[in-house]
This record gives sequence, C-alpha cells and structure tokens, in this order.
Amino acid sequence: MDDIVHVNEDEKAFGRLEKLGITTHEQLLLHLPKGYVDCTKFYETVEQLFIPDEVRIYRVKVTHQPDLKSLAPPRIELWVVDNLGTPIKVTCFGLIEPWKHVKAGSVVYIRGIAGTWTDKFKHKTDVVINSPELIDPDDIGKVIPLYRGKTGVVSVEYISRQVKQFLPKIASTVDYLHRYFDGAKEEDILKGSKVTQFKTMAEFVYALHHPKDLAQGMDALDAARRIAAFEVVWTSQKRAMQRPDPKSVIRIDDKVVNEMASRLGFSFTEDQKKSIKDITEGLKRPYPLNCLLSGDVGTGKTAVFAVCAAAARARNARIAILMPNLLLVRQTEEKMRLWYPKMPLVSLVSGSPQPDFSINPVVIGTTAMFSRIKKAKWSVDFLVVDEQNKFSVTQREQLRSEHTNVLEATATCVPRTAALVMNSGMDLSVLQETPFKKRIISRVVTYPERKKLFEHIGKVMESGGQVAIIYPNVKVTEKNKESKAKADSENKRYYGAHAKSSAEDAFKVWDKLYPGKLCLVHGKMTDEEKVKLVDELKQGKYQGVLSTLLLEAGVDVAGMISLVVVNAGRFGISQLHQLRGRVARQGGTGYFFMYEPDEIDELTLERLKMVESEPNGFKLADMDMEIRGFGDVAEDSTKQSGTVKSSVFTNIKIKPSDLREILSA
Repeated sequence: MDDIVHVNEDEKAFGRLEKLGITTHEQLLLHLPKGYVDCTKFYETVEQLFIPDEVRIYRVKVTHQPDLKSLAPPRIELWVVDNLGTPIKVTCFGLIEPWKHVKAGSVVYIRGIAGTWTDKFKHKTDVVINSPELIDPDDIGKVIPLYRGKTGVVSVEYISRQVKQFLPKIASTVDYLHRYFDGAKEEDILKGSKVTQFKTMAEFVYALHHPKDLAQGMDALDAARRIAAFEVVWTSQKRAMQRPDPKSVIRIDDKVVNEMASRLGFSFTEDQKKSIKDITEGLKRPYPLNCLLSGDVGTGKTAVFAVCAAAARARNARIAILMPNLLLVRQTEEKMRLWYPKMPLVSLVSGSPQPDFSINPVVIGTTAMFSRIKKAKWSVDFLVVDEQNKFSVTQREQLRSEHTNVLEATATCVPRTAALVMNSGMDLSVLQETPFKKRIISRVVTYPERKKLFEHIGKVMESGGQVAIIYPNVKVTEKNKESKAKADSENKRYYGAHAKSSAEDAFKVWDKLYPGKLCLVHGKMTDEEKVKLVDELKQGKYQGVLSTLLLEAGVDVAGMISLVVVNAGRFGISQLHQLRGRVARQGGTGYFFMYEPDEIDELTLERLKMVESEPNGFKLADMDMEIRGFGDVAEDSTKQSGTVKSSVFTNIKIKPSDLREILSA
C-alpha cells in the first residue's frame, strides 16, 4: 500500500491522529463511531419524559444564569422550564466548560434522563436532570456519530471535524479497501462479509459517518464488524493458498504405510486409520503440509504420527519430532525403538552430544535439537510438533523452511491454532475414538469438601491404584515469603507460591500420612532423578506421586486412577485438560479433581466448571478461544491469544463469535 497519498491539510494537527493508528484520510473514514446520538426527535414537555433510565432530548428555556459551585468535583446548577412552564433543576458535573456560555433567557437542547428528587425538609419534589449533555442546535434533526478520542492527545471534536472535511473524499477510502483485499470486487467483499444492508462500499462508509437514521447507523456498525471478521477469514485463507514446492513432496506408498502400522502390534481405531491416511496423502501433495492432529487425551496420537514418520523415513525424508520435556522424549523414544528397532533414531535433549546426521536418523527431542540441527545444516522435511500448546509460534517455526511439512499434535490446541483450523488456514485431522473404553469423572472441589477428597485418595491407594497430586509451585522462596508478607500487610490477595501451594512443603505432610508410598517429582530435579522416579512409579514401587506440571504432557502411568490438582484456578484450561488425560490410560474409570482451598473469583470458577463439564479437548479449545480471543492469524504473527484489532478499521476488536458468524452457512 505504498501508493496511498498522505494528507497535507493541517499536517501538524492531523499528525496527532497517528496516536490512534490513523495516518491517511482513507483510514480516518475507517475510524468507527462508538455509537450514535439520535437528534431527530426532541420533547418540549416534561410530562412526556418519565420513562425510567431512558435518555431523551429536551428543548427548554434557561430561566436563571448558571451557578458555578466551588466543590470537588466542580459542578454547575441552573434552572430551566419546558413549554408548559414546568421548572426543572439541571446539575452538570465533570465537563462543565460548555455550560459556562449558557445565558439566562436562551433556548437550549439538553440530552439526559428526567427524574424527580424530594427535599424531605422542605417537603417539596422537583423535576431534575443530572449530568445532561448540551446538544448543538445545528445537530437537531440529524443522527450524530460519537467518536473515540484520546485524552490529552486528540479530542472527539477534532475527529468529528476531520471526518466531515474528508467525507467527500469517500472514493479514496473505497479504493483503499479494494487494495487491502488485493483488488477484490466490492460485491465479493460484501458477500463474503455477509453484508446485505448496503449495495456498495461507498454507501456503507457514508452511512458510518452520516446515517439517515439511527437504524442505518447501527446497520453500518454491524457491517463493519462483519467486514472485520471477514478480513480474518480472508487473511487465513490467503495463508493457506501456498505456492507449489516440489521439495515438499514425500511420495509414500500405501504398502509402506500398512507395513509400518502393522509393526505396532495392535489394531487401530477408525479415526486413527483416517488420520494416517489424511497425513500421508497430504505429504504427497506439491504443497507443504500444515496440519493439526487434534486427538483428545488417550486417543493414540503418538501411534498416528509414529507411523507417518516411519513411512516418510522409509522414503529417506528427514524427520524431526519436537517434544516439550525430557520424560516425554524418553517415553516416545522407547515406544518407537520397540516398534521400529532397525530405524536409525536419536534423542536430543539438554546435554546430548552432536549426533551423526549422515545416517539420516529420526530425531526426537526438546528445543535442545534446534542448535544441533542448525549446526549440521540439516534441513527438516517432516516436522512433528507434539503438544504444540507447549511451544510459542517462534519456537515452532525454528525448524521450518519453505518446503517443510508440519504436523502439530495436541489434545487442546492454543486459540490461534483453533482459529486457523476454523478458517481453513490449517488442515484438521481429528481423533475422538479411544482404543479403550474409559470414563473420567471430573469435579471441582472446594475447601469444605476436602475431607471426602482425602478419603477418596486413601481408598484408591488401599485398593492398589495410583494417584497423582499436582501443585502449582515446587517450593517457597524467601522472595515469595516477603511478597506474601507485604500483601498481607496491605490486606491484598497473594497469588504467588506459599506453603499450601508448594509441592516440597506438601510432600512432608503427605509422607507422614502415607510413609514411603509417595514420591516427589518436579522440574528442578536432575534429568537422572526424574527419569528414575517416573520409571519406579510406572513399575509400581510407589502408589502415588506429588508433582508439578512436569506430569502434564503425555507421561503414561498405566495404574493412575485419580489425579488431584491443588489450587486449580492457577492452571489454564489446556493444562487442566492435559492433566486429566493422565488417568485411566488403559481404560476403565478415572477421577480428576480440581481442588480450590481458597476463595476464587467468578471467572476462575467458570473456567474450572468449563473443564468439569466438557471432556472434549477441541471443544475446550473452542470455548477457550471465546474467552481469551484467538490471537493474530497473519502469517508472520506470534500472538497466540487475546482479542485482535482489525487491520482494516482502526478501532474495532474481533471476537471469535464474529468469526463463527461469517463461517456459518
């Protein structure tokens, strides 16, 4: 958009609009009003106005000179009468400057809510209007747009004047919109945005700033919301329209796929078979694969991407599997060595030596693989990102070149990914069936219910089952203690680590209750300690484990029946769902408890209740997207969540519900 002509008129003053993201008059006309004031109708008698909380415009005559009160905050009082002579007391707070110029005997238009006030001492009831707005007589008979200014930088009045000045140049704003959408026809933009109220973009833009009535103004704002949502869809679909790249093609024969699948030694669900087919077919296309494998916890994602990776390796493709932690790397490495003992495979974690890339191994590892692969100048053909919600966009792009095929696997995807899938920016393959029939009972538990929870934990261990108790912090530091003491002294709530949220402090208590039956595992231990303790837990040496989020991502303990998350409100939706997936790995009934020993706010409780009621990971991601927003879906964006500002309009935020409306049939 280098050809946009910048405004020369009153350049210094216009430059202030840059604080609002406005640098051209084309953009100025895309700065939306926050609403409208309907000045087409006014009332002259107070009797017509007694509708509770309804704002009306009154035409009144000032009977006394306004009286400025020297109070804090300052205010002005004046008396006016309607056309029947009914006296009305008007009190103005805050913005009092316009009222200083009102003279006794003048006729004014004021906008506010009429009511009554009774003086109990004088036994008198007056008609009153508090904090009304003074309306310009020239605006009567019109619908006036209300703009957003910026205190101390750009006034609302200045924006209004500039809009009026540049409204005749509406054709250049329409041209700007055409260029933004790569020259798309305006009827296609309006159709894609599901805008039916306006036949042309010029009619739409004009109605934003000069509607013929209130209904048309609101229609114009609704159309702007739809066009902003369509912009997100358009951006995502543009991302999906990749250029052909012959280097991305990995021609995998179906016989090879079937052979690699048979080596696992168990039957696949229909969902798994379809996902393997979807992914391997995608690898054959002359476009880099960009696919999300959304498999709920326990649906066999590892088996799916392992078969695809092994089949691609059989065609001499370079394979890298990125994982969030050492325990998951070790677990996946063990499985793949068992399934494919002759396939070259290396694991790369912190401290691993530089491997021999000349044998083209399948690389499994944490982010420690980045430097090793970069050093070897080893270009990845097929990248699998497991538990993609654990990595930032920047991290996931580290190993990606123009030809790299990417498969991201997760049980609860981050909002940006959910939006990309929804908009056709990514392919989607879904796993819903589980190899084992299982039922996980999820509950939010509060402090008064703690006794029943502890009894349940004891019964599980007595019956030979295993439990996990997850805490948000490893230990309490001196800095934590100081912060808590300060919060207590200021009577503020403290959200940091404390004794009740610390795994190390809690372990001392639990170990006294169940001596030798529980182990403690957390991220500050050495790799050797973590691997040893988790192996012993899997072997049944311990009946339970106290841990932090270390157990969140993909760690399988076959005997795990119950899992309790302490201070669950501190965990995100994705984290809680992943933790829930650690129970009943081999089928049967599992229990997942979100324990909150402290009072929590309504939003936090709503989030926990959401996890309690919805077992499906992809639906949870969808609900999470509605709460947090979906991030920026532009190709070069790294923002994964949060409401997104439109790139077309300077002051509108796009919500996931807007997106769904555009995508619905």
